[in-house]
Amino acid sequence: MQQSKYLFLTIFFLAIIYNILNEILKVQSNFDKLVYNSLSEQLTAKQIQNYLILKDDLKWLEYMFYFFYIFFKIAIISSIIHIAIFFSKTEITFKSIFNSVIQVEFIFLLVSIFKIIWFYFFQTNYTIEDIQYFYPLSALNIVGYEGSEPRFCRHKFAYLPCSKSLQWYRCS
Repeated sequence: MQQSKYLFLTIFFLAIIYNILNEILKVQSNFDKLVYNSLSEQLTAKQIQNYLILKDDLKWLEYMFYFFYIFFKIAIISSIIHIAIFFSKTEITFKSIFNSVIQVEFIFLLVSIFKIIWFYFFQTNYTIEDIQYFYPLSALNIVGYEGSEPRFCRHKFAYLPCSKSLQWYRCS
């Protein structure tokens, strides 16, 4: 019982850290201004203002979403690894796999921290698309997202980073 309480507290702690880093990035990048500039060609100023007010009113939902997102992400990854280990006839408990996947999730915090540092010190002139498609050390940053097919290339190249290699190494 104590072990599972520790695991849920760790997931809760991860969600809090993600929310804090997300808020730091939004404040540092003046996110509302970026959203306004991005949507100004498609919506009126009043519609954009209403959207930003609604987004601020529903911010608590975003905070709760991170907890559930992280929990289900860890649970699904742990289940897949546990099934693979079950078929390899190795004796490892689901709890130890779950705990390892939680530890691996902390690597993604480094990605968020690097993103904040990158846009604060190195790339000071950016758009909302630059923030959206930036993934540290990914192939997408090398090739660029401007001329790529949005549905295929942007998503696939964004997930070829070195941080994934660190995650795979830590899982093994």
